[in-house]
Amino acid sequence: MAPRSYVRPGGRLLLSGILAEQAPEITAAYAAAGFEDFRVQTDLQWALLTARKRQ
Repeated sequence: MAPRSYVRPGGRLLLSGILAEQAPEITAAYAAAGFEDFRVQTDLQWALLTARKRQ
C-alpha cells in the first residue's frame, strides 16, 4: 500500500529518522505523490519532515 493512502486529504504526514542529506530527495518524492507545505527540521545529521496531503 502506498504511503499516501494512509493520509486523508488535508492530513499531516510526519517522517522522522531521516538523514538530513536525504531530506531534499524525500521531499521531492512526496511532492510528486501529492504532498505540499513541507517543513524540514534538522538536529545534527537527522531530519524531521512534515507535509500536508493536497485536498
